[in-house]
Amino acid sequence: MVGTVLTDPACAPLVADCGIASMLIGMLKDKQEDDEIVLQIIFVWNKLLYYKSTRDVVLSEPQAVSYLLDLMHDQNTEIRKVCNRFVYMCLCTCVFTSSYPLFCFTR
Repeated sequence: MVGTVLTDPACAPLVADCGIASMLIGMLKDKQEDDEIVLQIIFVWNKLLYYKSTRDVVLSEPQAVSYLLDLMHDQNTEIRKVCNRFVYMCLCTCVFTSSYPLFCFTR
């Protein structure tokens, strides 16, 4: 449901301020064996990257990024695809805004 709410740009700041980042980390820890729940959580992380207010919340949560990087090696193909999309969006954010040098790679 949160991913659907995030399709409305007016709702993004409200979601960002509610502490969702730590809640999603907790859910991911608790439900890590349930692929469908994991996919839904990753979907929300991807939606959170769409807007600056929510993007800052996600990228400032170090556990979120490290969990999603770990999930790029999951056995489930769909989980890997969604995690790859998350990392790609993080890289694009860095390249276009230079806000998050953690995700920038130099040649």
